[in-house]
Amino acid sequence: MIALNDHGKAVESLTNSIREMKKKLSNLELVMEELDNVKNLMKAAMVEIEENKKSTAAALKLMENELQKLKGSTKVKPRNMAQCFLLLALIGWFVVGQMNWGEEASSRFLLRG
Repeated sequence: MIALNDHGKAVESLTNSIREMKKKLSNLELVMEELDNVKNLMKAAMVEIEENKKSTAAALKLMENELQKLKGSTKVKPRNMAQCFLLLALIGWFVVGQMNWGEEASSRFLLRG
């Protein structure tokens, strides 16, 4: 009788252990599914990051080319500089001439008067 009681308790204990293991296995399967989903999301994110890297690299290359063009266009050529100085000299000569002409006209007016 004691042996049957011990046997019954052992079977009940094994049954409880099996139920607990099934629950843990079920929980583990859910965790594995979540991990698989996270893994897929990470793969998608990595693909997106790689695409962003490529587009950023292309944009940087384009900006670098544009910067090189701008650097080349901002250099003042000696010919253009000489033309600017000649234009300034001409304008200065004209302004000084106008000022002198104005003084001569006013002195003529005063001498006549």
